[in-house]
Amino acid sequence: MTPSLGSDFAELSRKFNLKLGAPVKKGTMDVTTVFQLLMLKHGIRKTFCWIAPDFPDVDEWTKLDMPFGDQMIWLKKLKDVVESLGLIVYVENLGQGGMEFNHKMIKNEVGIDDTMIQKLENQIGARDVGGNDKFFWFLKEELKPDILSMTGNVSVGRILEYPDCCISYFVDQKTRLLINCITDSFNNSFTTDEQVIEFCLEHYHIDSSPPYQKLFKEFENHTEESRKLFKFISHQACQNCMDNPQSSPSAILNETYANFATQIDNKLFSYFDKNGMAINVGG
Repeated sequence: MTPSLGSDFAELSRKFNLKLGAPVKKGTMDVTTVFQLLMLKHGIRKTFCWIAPDFPDVDEWTKLDMPFGDQMIWLKKLKDVVESLGLIVYVENLGQGGMEFNHKMIKNEVGIDDTMIQKLENQIGARDVGGNDKFFWFLKEELKPDILSMTGNVSVGRILEYPDCCISYFVDQKTRLLINCITDSFNNSFTTDEQVIEFCLEHYHIDSSPPYQKLFKEFENHTEESRKLFKFISHQACQNCMDNPQSSPSAILNETYANFATQIDNKLFSYFDKNGMAINVGG
């Protein structure tokens, strides 16, 4: 254990009432957050985020409580602790900046042009921004302009320092869902741009759609395999990274984070090695 890291960890553990030896029943969000905050403070990474689904639409989010592992946390307390580390919490709508798809993949599969694809990106992105999900960003104040300048899911991945290959993999999986929607619209005799867009807005990423259910199960299985292979990252590793678990970009990132956990406390390393990172944290 490195003395300064150990004392920082002990202090955050006290403030957040962490219990590494207790059984994990409702996820590892609490321990994951502490670990991510320590990585920010000590320069291992620049930012991370929570994804908060169905978050209440309120101006004073600090008045609310939120699930935090096996406990609840008052968000005002969280904000105060984060700021004591020289960091900030910035909250924004999920989907800010729009959706980005693989244009080449779409054109090869269904033959629509870039203009049409951009219309779909803009309108699907606008639909998602209108939802109740939020991003909780944790970072230094001087990096906030990077968050404000995001253009879509690709730039989100880069700000979170995901490997480019894994960002591309994520985009391709979203693109497969869209291609299914476009194909279904053609099969239902929708041919104009307006008809196809309306159909895709109604059916893209909808749980009740059988094609979506099939692909989602595939994505779910892939995510689980990624978590088993790389215990110290939160992003979904691409297939190439998983096929090369010793020296791929995700493997290197996983080793970097694992080594940092060991420097903090061997018990922390063992905790994540057993339970993995919380996947509701962009990291």
